[in-house]
Order: sequence, then C-alpha cells, then structure tokens
Amino acid sequence: SLVNDVATLTLNTLTVGNYSIVASYSGDGNYPPATSNALTIVVGQANTNTILNISGASTCGAGLRALTAIVSSPVGTPTGTVAFYNGSTQLGTATLNSAGQASLTPTMSQLAAGISTLTAVYAGNVNFGGSTSTSAMNNSGVPGLQGGDFLISIANGGPASQSVLPGGAAIFELTIAPRNRGTLSAPVELSLLGLPAGASCGLNPSSIPAGSGSSIVSLTIQIPLQAAAKRPAQAGRGLNSIALGFLLLPLIGAGSVRKRAGRLPRLLLALGIAALGASMVCGLNGCGGTSSPGSAAKGPSPSTITVLGTSGSIVNSVQIALTVN
Repeated sequence: SLVNDVATLTLNTLTVGNYSIVASYSGDGNYPPATSNALTIVVGQANTNTILNISGASTCGAGLRALTAIVSSPVGTPTGTVAFYNGSTQLGTATLNSAGQASLTPTMSQLAAGISTLTAVYAGNVNFGGSTSTSAMNNSGVPGLQGGDFLISIANGGPASQSVLPGGAAIFELTIAPRNRGTLSAPVELSLLGLPAGASCGLNPSSIPAGSGSSIVSLTIQIPLQAAAKRPAQAGRGLNSIALGFLLLPLIGAGSVRKRAGRLPRLLLALGIAALGASMVCGLNGCGGTSSPGSAAKGPSPSTITVLGTSGSIVNSVQIALTVN
C-alpha cells in the first residue's frame, strides 16, 4: 500500500537469475491506473564462508573424532555438500544440515600416511557460491617448526625415538609453547595417532589451558606383555619327551632290565634303552623339527606415533618413533 505516495516491497526469496521488475498502480477515484518501466535485476550466487573445526581427539584413540565444516552466508543458510581433504587426498564428503554444518570422521587408514593440511571445500549450489576453509593444520614435519598459534616439539632436545621391551614403557617429554611468546590464546588439547597394537598411553597433562606460557608435557606409552615374541614350540615337545622317558622307566628301568632280558629279544631291549636315552636328551636340550609360523621369534616392531595438539581450528603435530624389541 501507498504511504506518503511510496510503496515498498522487500524480496528475499529470489533465486539466481535475471528478473524484469515492474510496478503497477491500480488507480483510485482520483487517479487512473499506471505501470512503471521495467527494471532488470540480476541475482547472483551469494557469497559463503567455510570454517573447519576439529573436535578434540580422544587422548589415546585411533584417530580424530570428527572434522566439522561450518558454511555460512549473509543472505541465508547454504545447502549442499562439503568435501574434506588431507592435502590433495579427499577423505570423504558430508551433507550440510539445517544449521549449515557437515561432519566427517576420518579413519586411521586414511591418516596412516601422516597429516599435511586438512581443509573443507564447499562446492556451492544454484544459490550459493563455493568456498574453501583455511588450512586447519600447518605441519612442516620438523619438530618445533609448526605454524599456528602454538608450537609443539620434543622438550629440551630429548630423544625423538626410543626402544622398549614388551611389558615396558617409554617416556617422552614435549614442549607446548605460544608461537609468539606471551601466553596461549586458547586451550590446547593433546592426543595421539598410531600407537602400537594393544599399547596404552598417558599424557600429563592432556590439555594446556588458555593463558599458559611454555609448558612441559610427559607422555608415557605402555607396551603390553603380549607383544613379546612367542617361545618356540619345541620347548613343549621337550617336556613331553621327558614325560615319555619316565613312562618307559617301568618297562626298561635298571631294576627290571636283567629280569626282562631273558624274555625279551635283545633287539627289543636295545630299542627300549635307545628310546629312554633319546627322550632324556630331548627333554634336556630340546628336539629339532618344524615349528608353526606363530612360534617363530618376532623381530623389532617400529611405530611412528603422531602427537597432535588441537586448539580450535588449529592443529599442530610432532612425530616420535618407538620400536618394540
């Protein structure tokens, strides 16, 4: 309706395209109807912004809990799909929900080769343009040279690799420090990727609060006793041989040899004595033979473990090496 000879209409539902808009006045008792000239309006794709957040990884879990992309626009909520990448390798896609968010949980195998840069790419649709998040990780692969708001490195020039026996534990010390001195602007959560099978870990502390300066973190990795190489199966056969020898004693023992010698052929007696001697030798020294594949001794088992520091959308890392002998 007219207000002070002006009528206003707000349009916020137009999709992408070209429109010819005219205003038509219906007239009244004093004024005749009238129609304006056409006004061409071009509606283009709305700009979007994509942010990638990384949910805190479980401290000693097998991977990151989730990558979450948040896609926003000043003129509405975008729809469509988001692709997640580790460097140039696509980890998977997810569909935006009604809040403009999409999540993906990467698998351990997808991250086995290491993490370079994690990004989320919104493809856009008819109404919304595409956008790419800034990298959620800047990992140079050199301890202490990661980018972002903080640094994570091996503390005090300590060893980045250790060897440990099954049932033993390895202890590493790490430094978490603000990148530009001062204090941390946000908390840093710590987690691990690539632990040996069955191993457990402890991080003390597992998170560094905002406002902290340089901090030392102690990482303990406990190796299970079951990681030990299995003993060869012939040891069991040696014990069985001893048992067999003792079972033969009543038949060919020293006290009965003479008594039985008169009734048994000399060849049978000789074979019995030989069997007793062989069983004793096997029992003491072990007998040769083909062992099962599982009984062979295992060699050293090396693992490369990635320690992740997560602070909002920033993830930095350092790698350590652990060999189970």
